[in-house]
Amino acid sequence: EIRFMTAKDEDILSSRTLLKNGMAIERFVKNILADRSINTDTLLVGDKNAILVASRITGYGEVYEAKTVCPSCTATSKQTYDLSDLSIYSGQDWDEYDVQPKGTNFVITVPQTKVEVEVRLLTSKDEQYLTKLAEHKSKKKLPESGLTDQLKCIIVSVNGYSDQKSVNTFVEGMPAKDSAYLRGAYDKIVPNVDLSMPFSCQSCGYEQEVTMPFTAAFFWPNR
Repeated sequence: EIRFMTAKDEDILSSRTLLKNGMAIERFVKNILADRSINTDTLLVGDKNAILVASRITGYGEVYEAKTVCPSCTATSKQTYDLSDLSIYSGQDWDEYDVQPKGTNFVITVPQTKVEVEVRLLTSKDEQYLTKLAEHKSKKKLPESGLTDQLKCIIVSVNGYSDQKSVNTFVEGMPAKDSAYLRGAYDKIVPNVDLSMPFSCQSCGYEQEVTMPFTAAFFWPNR
């Protein structure tokens, strides 16, 4: 249960301090919940996205205008999205993958090495950790490793071995075929707001479904 946005919530979203340390959205989500006892760190990423979309609709309405880059000609055009058209993906359409539920986790058997990889769903806290890790590596001018960092975060065990050393060794040496399969299967088990929307390029006429971009205009439509 969420409440309507207020001017105080806008203060949170525009706070330079909170924006700088990456806590503006987290603080906003916590503030918008009717039940303050809920630990927002434990929310699944898809659940947090659903709260953000619902809050945006109650705060500023269903219409969202955002600049979108055409996948064909790379021209940028302003597109109008109707947030009320967004649907919810329940995370159950994994028939094409070898996936077995295990409590709140899932075991995915990758095709090349036949390894059984147990994974868990990312939480809001995990998302914050990965964002800060990427920022730290950027500041230190270290190589980007967002893909492997996320895999190390979601993998619980590899063939029953749950120590971090075994997980890291597997991730860093995993064949590309297994990596692609694992990421594809993971996308299918994650419940989320379906952000795909029809797109029509004003420059070249290209039409395709694209992922709706989240920009500053999402919560500041008049700026």
